[in-house]
Amino acid sequence: MAFTRGPVANRLHSVVYAVATAVVLAGVPTPASATTSISCEAVDGSGTTLDVLLGAGPRLSPIAVRFASHGSTWSTVEGEADTDIVIFQAFDDGTLLAVDVTDPNVLDVVAEIRLVRAEEMKSFAQGGTLRVVGVGTHLVSCEGP
Repeated sequence: MAFTRGPVANRLHSVVYAVATAVVLAGVPTPASATTSISCEAVDGSGTTLDVLLGAGPRLSPIAVRFASHGSTWSTVEGEADTDIVIFQAFDDGTLLAVDVTDPNVLDVVAEIRLVRAEEMKSFAQGGTLRVVGVGTHLVSCEGP
């Protein structure tokens, strides 16, 4: 004698299967599409700006950098600025974010970014330096993420 399920058992089986599938898929890692950014301005009133786009993950890793200083602009997004740059190396330990950018051929360092974060209770501060080789060094105050 073959086992057959009635309509209630079939419906219950479908619901349990759908819930189990949703639970399993919720735990499957998917490519991160979430990003956040840090925006900085020089505290010296020079108009120097810095923007770092960060990809989500255990540590926020830089995926794009853009800055402007003394009438010139640089960006890792090709064609977006006067000068194209690439991220050469980056480090983030949760307190210090250090990013070095170079020319597209990775021959010369163009800029060094060093940002420090501090948080206590509900207060948060972030700032550091933007050193653009041959242009100048700026103390920057930042917001985000």
